[in-house]
Amino acid sequence: MSSRFSDITDSLLSASSLADLKSWPDTFDSEFGADKLTAITDHYREFLTDRTDIELDLIDQEWMSLKTKIYNSHKPSELSWNVVWETYGETHKNCLHMIDLLLTLPGSTAECERGFSQLKIIKTEIRNKLSSSTVSNLLTVQLNSEEVEDYDATQAIHHWLRVKPRRTRHLERKLTTLTAKDDNDTVYVENETELQDPALKATVEDSDSSDDSCYDSEESVVSSDYSDCDIDI
Repeated sequence: MSSRFSDITDSLLSASSLADLKSWPDTFDSEFGADKLTAITDHYREFLTDRTDIELDLIDQEWMSLKTKIYNSHKPSELSWNVVWETYGETHKNCLHMIDLLLTLPGSTAECERGFSQLKIIKTEIRNKLSSSTVSNLLTVQLNSEEVEDYDATQAIHHWLRVKPRRTRHLERKLTTLTAKDDNDTVYVENETELQDPALKATVEDSDSSDDSCYDSEESVVSSDYSDCDIDI
């Protein structure tokens, strides 16, 4: 184990202890974290030089100021990085971006294992022609979505209806009673129930002009495509 993690004392792995506020000293130490922050900056320097929102020259200065303010107003072990960001993010964003990089490092391979398990469920022998982008999107949904019982689909439904024209005319009315066919084999509706959701109704009404394939403009006419409806002849 020692040979496998021989660089644990002077590497990014050691510097990652900065992200644990409970491991900070009880009292202010001007030298605390300076070398570790430098190791983090050096490790990610190639990536950070392409970022226009991070000024590397200000990181050390901001780090000293951030430590001073935290110890003057708080007890580090009782804080969270969300609170630190909300309180000092505007004036210390460069050094806090370094902490964010540490917080993205996985603590174990459990998340990877969950990803492999979900991949086997999604991409089966029957669905072996799924594209990489589709698999990636499905995995994102599976791994990051809320539980089914906690999920509110209203926003997703409205988005689905807005992104492009849909054949949603059939959602506008619920057929309750149908009369017999006339001489042209057309079925007429006697009673209708309006859609209850106002937001969905407004979306459906917007699409009425582009889809009149199932209803006549003057009276509600259901085409013979609705062969599964109960018809009282």
